[in-house]
Amino acid sequence: MVEEKAGRDLGSEQSPDTLEELFARNNIKIAENLEERNEAILSSLTKKQRFVIRESFGTKTSKGRTYEDIGVEMGLKSRIVKGIETKGLRKFRHPSHPQV
Repeated sequence: MVEEKAGRDLGSEQSPDTLEELFARNNIKIAENLEERNEAILSSLTKKQRFVIRESFGTKTSKGRTYEDIGVEMGLKSRIVKGIETKGLRKFRHPSHPQV
């Protein structure tokens, strides 16, 4: 005989999720929320700041690039690229943006 818990058969398709499934679903939601938040903040940056942050952290790829590599592509010195990134990251930490 299959036990019932909270009106559901434990052996049926409607049985409660396993902890693994719950964690996986919650992690997806958290990642989506972070991605939405980051995109909202990135949209408030200048084009250069957005480009440098995306490239240096590798948001479009799995690997970030060096300031030198980014600088070559932009026609700037690596220290200028670092300054652009620093100003952009400062906006991420600004109190007007919600913290996670």
